Amino acid sequence: MIQRVIIRLLDISAALIGGVIALPLILVLGMMIRRESSGPAIFRQTRLGRHEKPFVCLKLRTMAE
Repeated sequence: MIQRVIIRLLDISAALIGGVIALPLILVLGMMIRRESSGPAIFRQTRLGRHEKPFVCLKLRTMAE
């Protein structure tokens, strides 16, 4: 039980650190996309996850119009 808690805390910590590191890059890419074309830089897409449960995925728009 305690091992699961430790692993979960490590997963959450790694995700937070990775998110903080990636955030500036995502912001710069979003600004570049908005400058080059009209429309939102980020769009929502519904995907199927574990046990076929749908979830909303946020993605940077990378295709040219």
